[in-house]
Amino acid sequence: MAFNPFKIHELEDISHLPIRCPLENCMDMVAPMDLLFHLKAHHRLHTPGDTYLHLAFEAERCLLTFDPSQLPSRKTICLGVLLFGGQRGSVGQLPAIRGICCSNRLPPISGLDALGDFLPVMILVRKSSFLEWFLLDRNTKPDLDVPPKWEHHELSDPGSQDWVKKEESEINNHPENVESSQFPPSFSPEDQEPAEEGEDIRDLAMYTIWTQGVPCTLPLHVTMTAFDRILSEGRSALRRVANTGRVYPEICGKELPKDRNSMTLSQREIDKLCGTQHHVQLELILSERCQKPTGCF
Repeated sequence: MAFNPFKIHELEDISHLPIRCPLENCMDMVAPMDLLFHLKAHHRLHTPGDTYLHLAFEAERCLLTFDPSQLPSRKTICLGVLLFGGQRGSVGQLPAIRGICCSNRLPPISGLDALGDFLPVMILVRKSSFLEWFLLDRNTKPDLDVPPKWEHHELSDPGSQDWVKKEESEINNHPENVESSQFPPSFSPEDQEPAEEGEDIRDLAMYTIWTQGVPCTLPLHVTMTAFDRILSEGRSALRRVANTGRVYPEICGKELPKDRNSMTLSQREIDKLCGTQHHVQLELILSERCQKPTGCF
């Protein structure tokens, strides 16, 4: 097997522990090898057309469209699955063949046999209230590559987070207690456009977009660009694909990702990107060859 300078773990060290499915109300526990079949068998498409699975090769563009108005609140939705295949046209470049990840476990009746050696990467989006987004401080969880601790119920079911509702009630009753120092480091109130008359920032929606794979021997990075149909408005971010380059998953259920894994758009930004078409264009480019000196996380 050829030497890979980006590889940081050995395949035999990678965990096979199942995690809670991150999508909607699904409570299934899914092993990394079963993720692709689970998504295809149990979750419907949330993008126009009939393509749920997208072949994705090193540094090549993948484009999809979604309608933000159709997204339910407080539920993680899968917009599609990128099947990362490494460098296009190179013999033996599929990730499982190169020892980057384990092969997908696909029943013969699935019709997905040809995809066994690709690395599945989910394209996820979650619509939440501003308060939910900022109260769930995603960056406080230690960045340790250790087995998940299941006693934290927020890892499996954020819909039952009574403490979030309690905090929202407290802030609604005492808004003067919300100080700028309470905002996550990635959020700058000065960067927000002033709220329109009669509009309360606590009522605004936030859209978190991220990609999430399975534990594997090297980190993948993704360039995400959201733009409108006439290319007059756009937002772009370079992020790390969650769970990749780790022995154990950092996202174990339905919790929001860290800022290094996600791009967050406000309702105002989404409205600009939609225009009169009610759809956002989303371009994704996966790469395993991104190096820290170039600005990757």
